[in-house]
Amino acid sequence: MKAEEVLSHAVKIDDATFSGIYYLIQDGVIVYVGQSKNIRKRIASHIVEGKKKFDSYSFFPAEKENLNQLELDEILEHNPIYNSCLLQNDIYKNADQIKEHFGLTGMQLKKVIKFGRISPKLICGSLFYKVSEIQKELSNG
Repeated sequence: MKAEEVLSHAVKIDDATFSGIYYLIQDGVIVYVGQSKNIRKRIASHIVEGKKKFDSYSFFPAEKENLNQLELDEILEHNPIYNSCLLQNDIYKNADQIKEHFGLTGMQLKKVIKFGRISPKLICGSLFYKVSEIQKELSNG
């Protein structure tokens, strides 16, 4: 490769520490989705920690303000084995968390789900509901 071509693809060191969403991949399967304000440094820390088995990674840059939602969307899309089961978030909650959050009994929640035609998402072997959909149905109730 000629020097001009190499130099045309050069990335300034400061520019290479961008924020975004990254994917750890093992044998062609996405095994973890994460976010970082410095992807290069975060990937390096995964390698040093050695807790997650992966043989490659991929990433895309994203604005820091959008990282939480983008990461959640990608976890829901790919359901990677190393990601937590979304037990602590404000977008999706399981039935017990919904009941506690809104002060509902099991029967009340069943009615809200049935009349609102709210479909759960299967994540890590558990059913999760979108909090905003439950809230909307309760407001309509």
